[in-house]
Amino acid sequence: MSKFLFSIPLTIFVLLTSGSAGEIDPDVAFLKEDYSGALEGYQTTIQKTDFIQYRIGICCLKLGQYKEAEKELKKVFAYGENTFFDWAQFALGEVFFLSKNFEEAIRAYQQIIKEYPKSSIHHLAFFKLAMAYLQNKEEEEALKQFKKVRLLYPLSCEGEKSNQIINEKEGCFSIQIAAFTDLTKAKNLATDFQKKGYDVYLLKKTEDKPWIYKVRIGNFKSQEKARFFTQELPEKTNFFITNK
Repeated sequence: MSKFLFSIPLTIFVLLTSGSAGEIDPDVAFLKEDYSGALEGYQTTIQKTDFIQYRIGICCLKLGQYKEAEKELKKVFAYGENTFFDWAQFALGEVFFLSKNFEEAIRAYQQIIKEYPKSSIHHLAFFKLAMAYLQNKEEEEALKQFKKVRLLYPLSCEGEKSNQIINEKEGCFSIQIAAFTDLTKAKNLATDFQKKGYDVYLLKKTEDKPWIYKVRIGNFKSQEKARFFTQELPEKTNFFITNK
């Protein structure tokens, strides 16, 4: 699990703890990954907030106390509307995923997408949804979700990881139809081909500046299969076949 996933900024929060001045601040302990110390500090807080409750759940999750983490994270939703509902829901998905309860994890990640349409962590939810399907041996649905991540979030780490998994499962050969330094132009071309029903996606090349955005179609097990598919491309489409 990524170390930074649950490290929401602290600047707007003031914690009122019952401990003495010499005790470790639970926020400091949390940032130092001392989750036992952080948990103890948060649990002795005089006035709990939704954020503190969320952090208690995350500490339990990090410590591998999955049943306790599930119980504590569900308490976050009792605080009414707040900015942590999507994060708490994602953490619940992680609880189920790490407990190998993949069906519950799938439901938890799906709930983020359905109930929090403006959430900033949809790329994480879609990626972990795909991973949960994969672990649950539903490979077809997993690949569908990985392709969604690759299409919708091509510049994210999750988009790059999704592309790697798709390459492993479906083949590393693809058809490149264009490359741009202008991201908007790359997206516009990709959208045009998507509307025509093509499995189109973007890849970024960051070795050089400015970045280059490649527009590609499909995954194929061999160069021959990719070349055969090019017969289905619109007339006068420029392309070349690559496995890089």
